[in-house]
Amino acid sequence: MRQKVLLLESGEVSNKVNNKDNNKMNNRISIVEVKGIKSRVRAAVLTLCLILTVGGITACGRGISAENEQLQAESQVAPSDGGKTGKALTTAQPDSDSTGSPDIPAGTGEADAADTIASTTSGTTATAGTTATAGAGAANGADTTASTTSGTTAAAGTTATAGAGAANGADTTASTTSGTTAAASTASTAAAASTAGAAGAASTASTADTTLTITGIKGGAADAFVLISDNHVAVIDTGLEKKADKLVSFLKEQGVKRIDELIITHFDKDHVGGADHILENFEVGTVYTTYQSKESDDITSYMEALRNAGLSETVVNQKTTYVADGVEFTIYPPKSRQYADSTSNNSSLVIMVKVGENSMLFAGDAEEERIEELLKTEGLDCTVLKVPHHGRYKVNFQKFIDYVSPEYAIITSSKSEPEDETVLDILEKEGAETYLTREGNVTITMTADEVTVSQ
Repeated sequence: MRQKVLLLESGEVSNKVNNKDNNKMNNRISIVEVKGIKSRVRAAVLTLCLILTVGGITACGRGISAENEQLQAESQVAPSDGGKTGKALTTAQPDSDSTGSPDIPAGTGEADAADTIASTTSGTTATAGTTATAGAGAANGADTTASTTSGTTAAAGTTATAGAGAANGADTTASTTSGTTAAASTASTAAAASTAGAAGAASTASTADTTLTITGIKGGAADAFVLISDNHVAVIDTGLEKKADKLVSFLKEQGVKRIDELIITHFDKDHVGGADHILENFEVGTVYTTYQSKESDDITSYMEALRNAGLSETVVNQKTTYVADGVEFTIYPPKSRQYADSTSNNSSLVIMVKVGENSMLFAGDAEEERIEELLKTEGLDCTVLKVPHHGRYKVNFQKFIDYVSPEYAIITSSKSEPEDETVLDILEKEGAETYLTREGNVTITMTADEVTVSQ
């Protein structure tokens, strides 16, 4: 009996121990389960936070992108409204309208082969004291493209440089339309842009509709040419001062009141002599010149007339092209500022005038060194040639005629200073029909289809 009791007690104790152990085990399991639930909750919370964080970043990014798009849209602002006074988007031009007194370099620091394109709206008014340089610092081979407003009046007594600072042969291209006037004392440049709007575009005739009449004025061994189309007038050189009345009378007989461009190839008296008379008798838009390598009374009179007219000259330092009334003008400047012989003559601007495939090349007073430069210049073949230096023979003249291959030749000579016979022989051999201004005015009529020359 006692043994049974002991066994029973022992079993009860064992059961109690087992129950106690089971309770502890259950408690441990519950704790583990609670900890597992907490971990899962914590992970869910972290996941939710991560989702919210990523969503916030995405939303923020979208907001920033939208804001950037809005800023970009706002930064693409059209040029200044027509008729308003203001600075023209880091540009200036031969007929430029820039407001302010500091120097304004347009297109400064442009990268290699970059295009510098500038535009201002017709009617923008310039104020006093602005000097602007278009395309300054534009790097290797950069092109400066501009549309200039033909006939815009530039500054009083200041000098501008066409495409100054554009490196390594950069070209300046412009197209002109008529009708804007700028304020006094603004220096203008060739490589700038002014868009004359729908009216300006309408006034630029297509080449197919263009008839250009070029007249070489009889005035001794001196150059004076008048170029007239329906809506545009240009004068290339102004002859001798003592013959200036003939040039002025001819222009008035043609009904000319305004000259859109006056181009002075260089500053010898037989090219700049009548410039002051032109500036005193006509409204003049843009004055293109080469650099000055000498002083004279004729130059002093010209500069004084320029200031009195409230104009600036535009010194062409790089190839400059503009289109006016369906006629393309390209100005080729000298490549050096100092020549072994006759720096003045060799500093001549050379001008190509084209209507369609027909053209006339004005060779100024180019002598041997300048002719060598032209022999390395592409695109100079022409229908009509204004023979360089009044028909005086140069050792490379034969090569030059072979290179430009003219059908007609015009020589500005006089009875007291006639052309050289060797020059006439070379032209005849080439098959060029030659006209001498010493025998009277020479008239060239040029369209896209044909050229006729009469005297």
